[in-house]
Amino acid sequence: YILKDDQKNSLYIEPHGYLDEKLHKQKLDAVITPTINLKLPIVGSFVRGADVLPKIINKFNPKYILSSTIGGEAHYSGLLNRFISVQEFDDECNCKLVSLKTMESVKI
Repeated sequence: YILKDDQKNSLYIEPHGYLDEKLHKQKLDAVITPTINLKLPIVGSFVRGADVLPKIINKFNPKYILSSTIGGEAHYSGLLNRFISVQEFDDECNCKLVSLKTMESVKI
């Protein structure tokens, strides 16, 4: 989803890291998206933040990226948890990457 207000502030929300390639290239203020990949053997990635983040940066050139994945703060249990692997985004980017803590607020 791309949200814009009447003062031209803009926000893109992509909760699972699957960028819609039909979206036009445009300058946005902020993006909320995962910044890590979560992957299961055989099934593959079910959250693709680290993979898609370079495309999002290129397409929207945001000032801020707010991570919608909670990384180390999440605690999972059950059989599948043993098989989930995490890949983090570790490239340089020309925007401010913000990893929020649970219930943390940020002013943009």
